[in-house]
Amino acid sequence: MNLEKWIADYVVKLNLCPFAAGTLKQNKWQLHTLDFKDYKALEQLLTSFLNEDLEEIETYFLKSAQLEKWDEFLFYFHLLEEITTEVEIFQPIKVVGFHPEYRHAGIDDENVHFSNRSPWPLIQLLNTDDVHKRTAQVDVAKVLEENELTLNKTSLIELEKILNDCK
Repeated sequence: MNLEKWIADYVVKLNLCPFAAGTLKQNKWQLHTLDFKDYKALEQLLTSFLNEDLEEIETYFLKSAQLEKWDEFLFYFHLLEEITTEVEIFQPIKVVGFHPEYRHAGIDDENVHFSNRSPWPLIQLLNTDDVHKRTAQVDVAKVLEENELTLNKTSLIELEKILNDCK
C-alpha cells in the first residue's frame, strides 16, 4: 500500500482536498491497521487520535481486512460515525471514507463517486475543530463544485488508471 502516492498523485493532483498537500508535505498523517471487531483496540485508537498534537499529526488513516467488501465497509464506517456522534468523548472526531467501489447515495454521476475512491478501503479520522478552523477560510460548496468539474473533465478510464497507478 502506497498511501503517500495516492494522496500526492490522486488527492493533491486532482485538488480533491485543499488541505491534503500540507498534511502530506509535513508528514502529518499516520496509517493504522485495525481489527474493527476488537472494540478495546478501536477505543484505544480513537483515544490515541484525540491525544495527538495537531502540530505533529493531523489525521489517521485506518485500514482493515474487514473493510474490503463494500457492504462491510459501510457497516464499519457507519459504526464509527455512530460512535463519534453518540459517545461524547469521541465527538471531536470526523470520519471520512474511501473505497475502490465508493458510491455517494443518490448521485447518478459516475465521475463524482471518484471523489471518495481510493485503491484500497480506508477510513480517515480528522479532528473536527481542525476541520472547522480550516473550512472557515474556504468555501466548501465551491470546493465540492470544483471537484465535480475536475472529475467530470477526466474520463472514467483515466480516473481508474490514476487510482491503479497509485497501488
